[in-house]
Amino acid sequence: MSEPLIQLFNLSKKYSVGEVFVEALRGISLVINRGEWVAIVGASGSGKSTLLHLMGLLDSPSAGRYLLDSHDATGLSNDARATIRNKKIGFVLQNANLLARHTAIENVELPLIYDGVSAKLRRERATAALTTVGLAHRFDHWPQQLSGGEQQRVALARALVNNPTLILADEPTGALDSRTGGEIIALLQHLHRMGHTIIMVTHDPNVAQHATRILSIGDGQLVSDEVVAETMNGTARDTQRVTDESRVSQ
Repeated sequence: MSEPLIQLFNLSKKYSVGEVFVEALRGISLVINRGEWVAIVGASGSGKSTLLHLMGLLDSPSAGRYLLDSHDATGLSNDARATIRNKKIGFVLQNANLLARHTAIENVELPLIYDGVSAKLRRERATAALTTVGLAHRFDHWPQQLSGGEQQRVALARALVNNPTLILADEPTGALDSRTGGEIIALLQHLHRMGHTIIMVTHDPNVAQHATRILSIGDGQLVSDEVVAETMNGTARDTQRVTDESRVSQ
């Protein structure tokens, strides 16, 4: 039986813009199970990135409840959220955001430095992570010596180095050409097959179809929650989507 990793109960988020309050999210309830690959889609301003930020503990909800790995993460302090992020969550953003004065392997080691891991173990784990993303030959290269796709692979390795419970990707192919973006999606598929739970925001419906489940967000609300069917051999994606209302907690 599938084990819930994320549980959202009537989650809402309001922002104040001057004297006006903007409802970015309005009462979203859902369950994401361990091992799923979920794509979040929606128009610009629909609330999809806000939802990802709340699940990644980069922000706190205005109302509702959030359980991460069976622990209540709703009202945590900034320090507590930062600790959980570093131990449980790996982030991949549209831009790789590598530090220019650090080599690829040094960039990957950064989360481990914050976690107090010894230099020897940092190097071992960073080496393993870069090998996983296919950059065993680029350890000592500077970011400016890497292509856009290679920089994004380093960012993926950095997200993996702490063996996170959850990988959050915000438009991971948005800054890449179609061929390089396809390589990143293939890598995410590999990580998913390894058992990683992945939640990905994307504006591209073709990218979303590689996930196993698609959440559509509109005007801060969950519009649809659909499972993407696979073909018989499990290697190709079928365009058919099957609504699975049992996944949404009402």
